[in-house]
Amino acid sequence: FNQLTTIEPELFRFVNLKALYLHGNCIKALATTEKLRKLPKLMSLTMNGNPIEASRIYRVYVIGALPNLRSLDHSTITADEAEVATAWFKAHLDRAKKREEERSFAALEED
Repeated sequence: FNQLTTIEPELFRFVNLKALYLHGNCIKALATTEKLRKLPKLMSLTMNGNPIEASRIYRVYVIGALPNLRSLDHSTITADEAEVATAWFKAHLDRAKKREEERSFAALEED
């Protein structure tokens, strides 16, 4: 395939993009998928065959990060699945923010 390792900013000028096929590449970071929020009309995405697919949280992460998706890897996203993923992703962001605050606080204490 294309051996893409990230999602390039040039892609975001296609604001009316509804389907994006990125399967079979070399994308390793789940957070990379969050960039796709800049494509407000994106409804269908394929990412299977990328290293991120091996993560046990892959599907819930991508669906939570991209709430407008209706299909991921050629599989329809149900309303229940979207609801669970949205809640999980919000909690994930809250946990990440708390960890960052704790790191900042610990760094201040060391000084």
